Amino acid sequence: MERKRFVILNLLILAVSCTSQEFLNGSSGFFSSPNFPNNFPQNTSCTWNITVPSGYIIKVTFHHFELGRGSGARVAITNVASDDGRQPFQLSGRFLPAPVYSVGNSIQVIFTSLTHQYPGFNASYMAITYESVCPNLTILNDTSGVITSPFYPRHYPKNQRCSWQITTSKGKHIVLDVEFLDIENCGGCSCDYLEIKSGLSLDGNAAGRKCSHMSERLTYYWFRESFKVLFVSNGNRRWYRGFRATFTQVNPTGKL
Repeated sequence: MERKRFVILNLLILAVSCTSQEFLNGSSGFFSSPNFPNNFPQNTSCTWNITVPSGYIIKVTFHHFELGRGSGARVAITNVASDDGRQPFQLSGRFLPAPVYSVGNSIQVIFTSLTHQYPGFNASYMAITYESVCPNLTILNDTSGVITSPFYPRHYPKNQRCSWQITTSKGKHIVLDVEFLDIENCGGCSCDYLEIKSGLSLDGNAAGRKCSHMSERLTYYWFRESFKVLFVSNGNRRWYRGFRATFTQVNPTGKL
């Protein structure tokens, strides 16, 4: 009985304690604030040093996030690709953050708590290729899908050139919905832009370069079996969120 109590006590101590430096290697894994999903302890600092194989970048996805409003608890992340001008990049509050991406194959996550206690967070990391974030004319032939600017909904970086070729099944048409657009306009979409190579929009606008901020979605129709979409950003360092678009294959009648 005493031995059982000793084991349980040790497990509880391990649950609420926090290793000051933890090293995570491999292509994927999980980590969380101490004692999650119960409240994290006061005055705690934990660091995770995450490294994936060379040639990959890291995508960190938060599955639960509750640090409390004004509690002083925060998650700081170094080597972030879209840092919005902040180094280190910091997350706080109680709303689930968008995924975070690294510049290279390593990243450091630092969790700090003060006197308030909340459930904290749990997260996973995964090694991905930069090609998956900003492809070079990747071919998409699924019946439907999503394409976005790099790191969307976080701000896209400079010096990007991403392209997609969307191909339909024989006898199908394609509908492209640009649901969100926030791209720098430096005059005539000459620096950053989303370029629709062909097609016709619902309001009759021809395809071409798009930039600035769009409050309403744009819908394009293609009557051919293939078309291209191109996203380009130049060397200016400003903060825009980019774009999100969905594509769907439909019958000539307009039905799925």
